[in-house]
Amino acid sequence: MGSFVGLVNNEVITKIAIDSTGTCYGISGHGYVVSLTTASVVPIGPVNFPAGGSLMDIAFDSQDRLWGLVHEFVSSSVRRYELYLIDTGSMSTTYVCDLQYSMQAYTSYYGLAFGPGVTKSTYCTAKVNSLGCSPTIAATGYPSASAEFGFTISATSVGSQSSGMLVYGVQGPAATPFGGGTLCVQTPWQRTGPMNSGGPLPAMSDCSGVWSRDFNAWLWTHTSLPPGLDVHVQWLGRDSGFAPPHHWSLSNALKFTLLP
Repeated sequence: MGSFVGLVNNEVITKIAIDSTGTCYGISGHGYVVSLTTASVVPIGPVNFPAGGSLMDIAFDSQDRLWGLVHEFVSSSVRRYELYLIDTGSMSTTYVCDLQYSMQAYTSYYGLAFGPGVTKSTYCTAKVNSLGCSPTIAATGYPSASAEFGFTISATSVGSQSSGMLVYGVQGPAATPFGGGTLCVQTPWQRTGPMNSGGPLPAMSDCSGVWSRDFNAWLWTHTSLPPGLDVHVQWLGRDSGFAPPHHWSLSNALKFTLLP
């Protein structure tokens, strides 16, 4: 149950955020420091966004930088959501980027919050492919059990025009001999659909190929996993430069924690 602190003078402050020191900032058309014990305010300065822009929410990140989410009305059929950094000393604003959103779902954003940091690490050893390269796994973004996109897992130094798939499991790591290399994901595991690495045609094969998959998007459309799980993934593909049963290409592996 909440406790009443007080009225914030005559100011209409609709957005507040508290930094790691416990200092509360409030924003309407101006920025203020707001006392959490008396609700009194100390003005800082005006806050300016583009004409037609409406501040939806503010939040501090882990580095105590204040961010603002702005909805800019462009036309009756076009709306834009933007992220700004807000200087807490002067309330000056700096545009950072547009926020990607799904036009099909007509998504609207009303709040802004920063989640926990991404926990991820690589392990295991890639198999050197028939071209002398070691496929290397990497990931960018935020692994989420609920987002429909935003966590891309890739492998570089892959043989060009080769087919590969991402295998993933939640039973832990492994070091199982397979296809002349090491399968690094404990069974039972699942796999994504195959994809082509691109690059030059076989007559000019090199290691410029890339396998890449948005893991959030795959979960969104194919299966579901609860947040909090440690997920292990590895790229597995064909390597026609080796004779069976060693005609496989294997990257090193990646472990990450699936977030909400």
